[in-house]
Amino acid sequence: MANCPSGSVASVRREIRIHELTGIGQVDISPRGSSFYSEVHTPLVAIIESHANGFFEVELPPGRYSMFSLEDTLLYANGLDGSGHIYPVEVRKGKVAAIRFDINYLASF
Repeated sequence: MANCPSGSVASVRREIRIHELTGIGQVDISPRGSSFYSEVHTPLVAIIESHANGFFEVELPPGRYSMFSLEDTLLYANGLDGSGHIYPVEVRKGKVAAIRFDINYLASF
């Protein structure tokens, strides 16, 4: 049996930035890595801070958005959809969307 690393999931307080839906061609990728962005060239819709337990909420008009966390001076988002949109989330009228946003760039698998 292989030796598997173990770890735990921890909730964190972070500034969360929500932009209009953003494609990979609308950001400046940081030299730090492909999930880190030094600039996002789409309009900023909201800035919120998660609680110490990682929970956050924001009310937005229906639409599609991209979500980033602020990590030092860079923005982080670890996913693309099949069309090259960065961490897309959809807001539907009258619905609550549960989003799990993993900040896992320091994780070892």
